Amino acid sequence: MLISTLNKATDDMLLSIAFKNADKLVLNVGCGRGFEAYIFAHRSCKVIGVDIRYSIETSYKRFLEFVLADAKFQPFRYDAFDVVASFDVIEHINDDECYVKEISRVIKPGGRAYIGTVNHLRLVNRIRQIIFGRMLGETTFHHECLGEMHHFREYTQ
Repeated sequence: MLISTLNKATDDMLLSIAFKNADKLVLNVGCGRGFEAYIFAHRSCKVIGVDIRYSIETSYKRFLEFVLADAKFQPFRYDAFDVVASFDVIEHINDDECYVKEISRVIKPGGRAYIGTVNHLRLVNRIRQIIFGRMLGETTFHHECLGEMHHFREYTQ
């Protein structure tokens, strides 16, 4: 079993998506360190990773082709990818509509898009509401504890 820095449920979800899309051309928007690309590559997928900064871990470099680009303005042709996977990215995008339109533009007809994000109603936010009287994301813009990570908005189911 692959072990990420996330959790078993997330790992299982990623493995399931990769299994359903074996041998496909995958665009990993917001690829970060490259863990998701690593999972897709183990299912014979060709993976192109896009991010606004290069932060690929050395051990994952061989599993993807990396392109430095903004998720809202991707340098790919229309209908280029079988699958677009983007996890924990949309909440960091100031123009989420443009981001979704760009994913729609680069995915082939009949292709699949997988977009995942934190749930605004997650336990840690409910605890913050009890302690501080408000949840993260109740203002238009906030800092996450992780440094320069900004959530412009958070979503619920």
